Amino acid sequence: MLQRLDQWQQKQKGGTLIGAGLMDMIAALIVGPCMSAPLAGALIYVSQLNQPMLGASYLFVLGLGLGLPLFIAAVFGSHLLPKPGIWMDRLKFSFGFVMLALALYFARPLLPGILYLGLLGVVLITCSGYFLFKMLPHVHRSVSKIVLMLLSGLLVYAGGMQLYHVWSQVQVAHVKSRLEWQRVSTAAQLQQVLAKHPAQPVVIDVYADWCVACQPIEKEVIPRSDIQAALQNVVRIKLDLTHYHPSQDELLKEWQILGPPTFIFLNAAHQEQRELRLTGTFSATHLLGKLQQLQGEQP
Repeated sequence: MLQRLDQWQQKQKGGTLIGAGLMDMIAALIVGPCMSAPLAGALIYVSQLNQPMLGASYLFVLGLGLGLPLFIAAVFGSHLLPKPGIWMDRLKFSFGFVMLALALYFARPLLPGILYLGLLGVVLITCSGYFLFKMLPHVHRSVSKIVLMLLSGLLVYAGGMQLYHVWSQVQVAHVKSRLEWQRVSTAAQLQQVLAKHPAQPVVIDVYADWCVACQPIEKEVIPRSDIQAALQNVVRIKLDLTHYHPSQDELLKEWQILGPPTFIFLNAAHQEQRELRLTGTFSATHLLGKLQQLQGEQP
């Protein structure tokens, strides 16, 4: 439908009031869907003011803001807008990489984490190669060359970091044995486990299956060989909040737990070392340092 309207608009003759009016009407129909959302928001806001004149002024200013750039482009476009050339093709290819990255981002929930990181790293490094080997030879200004080289370097670094995470996950996948965690879900179960392990330092992992931020910790941080080694000499308890239990409310209030993911560190007397507590996402290095401090070692 929009394509037909655009073709009809192209056939209209300019230079007459009727032709200009028809072209404006058709252009409004084509651009209308793009403006529906912001216009609806403006109308909702104006309707809540209960001031007709002020609301009309706001809508008038909105119309000016939409039309003024088009007016300037039509009158002074030949002087202000850059001339078409090969740079448009290069820009088109550059935005192609942006679209690929966005497609990967939106497909992330459907892809395995390791596949997403690997593909994103490949896209970023390929984009950097395009800038260096396709665009840089045609750039003549020194400042533009420096900017392009810096941008390429940042893309290589970002892509390399993604591939490094892939390598780390592959290394984690090769860990043959993982330490077991004692899983509890109620306050009574937690007290029973603590009573069975007196005079031992304790690490409590507050976890839930529905916690999105918990997944990278469970899959990438805890399975690392250095973390597994640091956890061997402590009691490992996983407080699972996946399924609600009334006693969990008192437990969260008593321990002042905001929610998962949270790591709580208890000394041998089962007193929390509050300065060691971890809340939210964190790196393996951060967790390793906390475990070393808990066991009396220097991080």
